[in-house]
Amino acid sequence: SIYARIESANTEAWKIHQDLNAKLDIEERVFKEIKDKLGPHWQVMPSAQLNGKYRSDLKMIGEFLNQAVASNTKLEKEIHENAELFRDLEKSREELSSNLPKPNEEDENSQSPIAEKLKGLLDELNACIALREELKQQYVSQIENMDIAGLLMATTTTTTTMTTTMTEEKSQDATNLTVATTDAFKDIARKIYDTGTTQVKLLDAITDTNDQFVNAKGSHPVQVSRQHFFHRLNQACEKFNKTKAILKDGLKFYSDLMTDYITILQS
Repeated sequence: SIYARIESANTEAWKIHQDLNAKLDIEERVFKEIKDKLGPHWQVMPSAQLNGKYRSDLKMIGEFLNQAVASNTKLEKEIHENAELFRDLEKSREELSSNLPKPNEEDENSQSPIAEKLKGLLDELNACIALREELKQQYVSQIENMDIAGLLMATTTTTTTMTTTMTEEKSQDATNLTVATTDAFKDIARKIYDTGTTQVKLLDAITDTNDQFVNAKGSHPVQVSRQHFFHRLNQACEKFNKTKAILKDGLKFYSDLMTDYITILQS
């Protein structure tokens, strides 16, 4: 398992850490023995001073490993606490299905009318939305194909007096055109508006019916048990994935520690 690999990496890292410290201890002891024998003739920088950087790195590595041990201990505790949850993830689909609480036929029949009503309302809503989209397309199509000149000619007064000014003629033409275009789109615009009103009513009805459906299902003991069952599985998946990610990070930590510090000190 990943955790076993982490434990192995931790053990190996500590062993190398101790070996390196022991080698430095031996080197410094030998240096002291030589200096004690030769006295002032031994003009070499003290081994402890030469090894200062190594000692500093080893101290830092030791701190990293101690932090890792604390994290590993905490993680191990969480794994043991969630062991029962994780066992559910080992079960087959058939086994989980057999353990899932089943509603009896009477309970399903009691909820059926509400479910059918909700389904019917949703179908009506889909049809209403589809109709409105179709009407919008028709509206756009009518605008694109409109013969403005024809509408204007059909609604413009055929006779004008000689005393009518050019400004008055233009004003009358604009008024006639507005009335004509408004009449042309009035019917389809009303239908689009009606679908919007219908949609609002349907949404209100769907909300009420859905509340009834949820309350009917949620209040039943079997449904509560089913929800608890699914919640437990979901919780197991989330905790397992989180634990797995932490374990992978742990392996990477030991790998980086070996590559960036310990291996360099060994060379």
